[in-house]
Amino acid sequence: MSWTLSFERAHWFATRLGALGGRDHQIYEITAPREAVLATFHATRREHEYVIDTGRIEPTMPGIVDPTDWERLLATSGEVGREP
Repeated sequence: MSWTLSFERAHWFATRLGALGGRDHQIYEITAPREAVLATFHATRREHEYVIDTGRIEPTMPGIVDPTDWERLLATSGEVGREP
């Protein structure tokens, strides 16, 4: 699965893909250890995208970002995490 540090980008994917599938929108967050990062894409796509081996993260992860926080996170347009 791919992940991004940008909440704005995550929101775009969630709402675009969720709408196509007729499902509720969900955005997840994780704290991934460095050894779980399989690949990163920064320069070629002009975004901070990470491919994560989810088998290397805690089984209780990922957490769902509460939709009541979405507006605030979009307004700050900040990164929701930090680079692993």
